Amino acid sequence: MILSLRAIFNRKIGVSDHSRSPVLVPSIAASLKAYAVEKHITLSAEGGGLDIFHPVSLGIFFGLIVGKVVGICTACWIVVKTGLAEMPKTLVPGHFFGASLLAGIGFTMSIFITTLAWDASSQFIIDAKFSILAASIVSGILGFLVLRSCPLSGKCDK
Repeated sequence: MILSLRAIFNRKIGVSDHSRSPVLVPSIAASLKAYAVEKHITLSAEGGGLDIFHPVSLGIFFGLIVGKVVGICTACWIVVKTGLAEMPKTLVPGHFFGASLLAGIGFTMSIFITTLAWDASSQFIIDAKFSILAASIVSGILGFLVLRSCPLSGKCDK
């Protein structure tokens, strides 16, 4: 039956009975525009699944979270220290940190660059899209928590 479906739809089709969740994995596959009905998340791609510890996956994940924070916070610090701009009186440095974490959410451009880097049949496409989605979620949650914990300083000039 699988071979018949594969011939009819001209797509890779697979089934699995090893899923721990009947909703989560197919939802992730659909959101990543995967052709397979279900993919296994594994520690290596040898089984044909999503490789969450591949250098591509880890590089994208940490690049979106750590890279954005380091770049934005460093640029803000340099601009304030050189006198090119003043630190807003109503903000504390934690606000820059929280905002730079929120910058990691930008997955539209990341997915665009991913589709330029690899063709649609590459295994890296799935790994990259999953890492982009995961980093966006983690960045959003961390950014919210940091900004929520930052008090506004009471130095408003009115």
